[in-house]
Amino acid sequence: MIKRITILLMLAVLVVAPLGTILSSPEGLGQVKDLESLEEYLQDNFWERQPLIDLARWFQLTGGLVERNDVFYSEEGLIEDFQPEDPYAASTVNTREIIHFSESNSCPVALVLIPTARAVKQEQVPAFLVDKGFNQKTFIDDSYRGMAGYVTTVDAYAALLPHRNEYIYYRTDTNPTAYGGYLIYQELARRLRFTPVGMEELRQEHLEHHYLGNLYDRWGYGGVEPDILTAYRLQEDVGYRVTHRGGRPRSYFTLYPQYKLQSQDPYALYLGGISPWIDLETSGLRRDDSLLVFGDRATISYLPLLTSHYQSITFIDLSQITTTQLEDLDLSQYDQVLFSYSVDTYVTDDSLQKLAVLSGEG
Repeated sequence: MIKRITILLMLAVLVVAPLGTILSSPEGLGQVKDLESLEEYLQDNFWERQPLIDLARWFQLTGGLVERNDVFYSEEGLIEDFQPEDPYAASTVNTREIIHFSESNSCPVALVLIPTARAVKQEQVPAFLVDKGFNQKTFIDDSYRGMAGYVTTVDAYAALLPHRNEYIYYRTDTNPTAYGGYLIYQELARRLRFTPVGMEELRQEHLEHHYLGNLYDRWGYGGVEPDILTAYRLQEDVGYRVTHRGGRPRSYFTLYPQYKLQSQDPYALYLGGISPWIDLETSGLRRDDSLLVFGDRATISYLPLLTSHYQSITFIDLSQITTTQLEDLDLSQYDQVLFSYSVDTYVTDDSLQKLAVLSGEG
């Protein structure tokens, strides 16, 4: 009943509003000779055009619109309905490559697969779709079982699920928030046997309150609260140098270059954005451990926190890096290797095949 009323009201507005425009300026009717010129006339003279667009969006949402371009609208924000055609096509290759990498190198290897909001925030997914389609938890469990004895696995799903009603995923972006990243970092610390920095030891800075992420444009109907970009800083006095290698080398002496908030990609606040190869150097620590991370955009949610435990970290995005660049990587420099991927990346991108270059098979 509500949907019928909503549709009738919307049709009424769509008819009355253009009619009001025409009647308010009858002299303009002389310019209208066909439908095309009528459309052009309305575009040029439509009074209160933006409020009408906003009203149309409200009607859509009130009328039950919950999905557009594989993006769900929920009370807490937007959620991507990730449904791969074949979740094992790329992931089987990736799993094989990680196992082979572990067998070929003496350095300990860990893996964290990060579920998307679709898997964790199921209360926000339309009820008739909750149990349908790709089950990320089952996929993660199956993948981890296949790596038993080769790789230390990190259960990010278990770390995030108890906090599913908190701000752990962005409302307009596919990534975990800084707090979601902190929860993953805590579980990673437990599995790698180091003590995580407590939240009370971190200084939280909310640096952006109007961030609109990669889901917002795909949704296209507004009605979603913008996101907050938060930086977690250590209280103790340490120094940082973040270096992006590649075609446009650049360096920052902060983990959070704030001028990036004014760029086309405000999310580049974190480490200056994603590059094929990023080196993070931390001074002032009482340790000299080094970490090599193969990861994706979701990894950036917690990567800055790892600088508390490693003097040097190298982040490699295998989807961007060339095999020629990868040949310059010296594995003997690292004490720990971490593979860190969002589930949606792991099942669609088989760029881990490039690891063959490091074993001399490429």
